[in-house]
Amino acid sequence: MQLELQRELPPYAPQLALICLFGSVALILLWESFLARREIPGVPLIRWVSNLSLAILNQWVSLNVLPILAGHLTRADWGSHQGVLQQIHAGFWSSWAITIVCLEFLGYCWHRLSHALPWLWRIHAVHHSDVNVDATTALRHHPLETVLTALVNAPVIFFLGPSVTVLFASSLLFFSLDAFSHGNLRPGKLDRWLKYVIVTPGFHCVHHSAEVQYTNSNFSNFFPWFDHILGTARMWTPEEQATKSLGLEYFRNKRAAWLDHVLLEPFIPNRWRKPAAG
Repeated sequence: MQLELQRELPPYAPQLALICLFGSVALILLWESFLARREIPGVPLIRWVSNLSLAILNQWVSLNVLPILAGHLTRADWGSHQGVLQQIHAGFWSSWAITIVCLEFLGYCWHRLSHALPWLWRIHAVHHSDVNVDATTALRHHPLETVLTALVNAPVIFFLGPSVTVLFASSLLFFSLDAFSHGNLRPGKLDRWLKYVIVTPGFHCVHHSAEVQYTNSNFSNFFPWFDHILGTARMWTPEEQATKSLGLEYFRNKRAAWLDHVLLEPFIPNRWRKPAAG
């Protein structure tokens, strides 16, 4: 099955995914060096190493485990099953747009659930534990979250039935937008209207606030539409974006940024505190 999946994608697909993922982070970091929203004290070497190491672990899972799942969901091995996109004979761009919107809504719901259920929060809070949010924070996800998210996405992918190429193209877009939304970037004039189209750094930094009332808002991952529709959107002024504290208050010591701590934190009893209702 994995060989069939590889034949459907270009031979350079894994390299392209890695270039897009790490290249987008590198570009946003370069952008931050000129137009940083807030000053990050010291050299963030340990934090960057931890975040990049998590990205490598998650990419290994994505490139070696999840393609098998995606292949089973997008090929004809399910007998006579045809996804909705196949039944309506949707073209590439239509399939791409529908898949993105459906996965974004699912991601919004899953994100809210990850903040509401204590056992999910223990895993998801690894992402929020970064107290100096920048482009590398987009890479900071526990491998368990990567697997769980894929399992949650699986039924929707099966229902829709997009091609592997559509899924791959969607992933490339998500990689790029994720790095951008986590960037430590000073809001410019474009942010005034762009924040209603895509999740901008100014919009998403509210979600990474150390204050619970803001952490439980702005759940959208790439497009802010469902936050605005469902009333969970919150806005900060440029001054608030530059001064309000980010990350989790119980992750302020430097040792908490080391990779071993980040990987083990979800399993340490009485270590995590679930955000209260906003």
